[in-house]
Amino acid sequence: MWIAHRGASAHAPENTVKAFKLAEQMGAHGIEMDVQVTREGVPVVFHDQWLRRLTRFPGRLTAHTLVELRKIKLQGEGIPTLREALQHTRIPVFLEVKDPHGIKQILENAVPHKKRVTVISFYPGVLAKAKKQGFKTGLLSLTGILGSGLAAKLKTDYLLVHGRFYRKGLTQAAEARGTKILAWGVHTPKHGQKLLRSGVHGVVADFPVHLQTTQK
Repeated sequence: MWIAHRGASAHAPENTVKAFKLAEQMGAHGIEMDVQVTREGVPVVFHDQWLRRLTRFPGRLTAHTLVELRKIKLQGEGIPTLREALQHTRIPVFLEVKDPHGIKQILENAVPHKKRVTVISFYPGVLAKAKKQGFKTGLLSLTGILGSGLAAKLKTDYLLVHGRFYRKGLTQAAEARGTKILAWGVHTPKHGQKLLRSGVHGVVADFPVHLQTTQK
């Protein structure tokens, strides 16, 4: 299973509607997108806390209003609200909550798409709130050793580990409690294919990663 990291971000500006649509066209099984809130609490899809890397504008995203962000372009593409991003996608979405601030508004915007949205985060409190509202959840962790116990305690649907630290035994242990393993930090198709053959249920990558053999 290929989950398009910030959309097909190797081929289009990350976390934009263009990247999400392209991911679907390229055969992605799911889309990972990042969400945080504006100064007035509107959920928007953007990865960094600071605007400069992607837009050359100064300051934190959370210090700007939606009206101000509407004026900013990423290689000609606008910063979408979460509502817009979900309206323009049809396949499963893995929604990474970057900051617990604004979680109430984020979940409210995602509710109409609850059946295909999995809330993922490094923050246990975020996942507990999402699970309480009926969302599928996924714990982000650098390593499986650190994350397995917490994922079990939170009863998450997914455990997302960095591909560099994935070990084969992790999948069997996770499956025993009904959890699927996804690998992130995948930087080449070869690495992604190796991880899929090793037993992960999916990889989160900027580019297509597909195997000819049937995956779990």
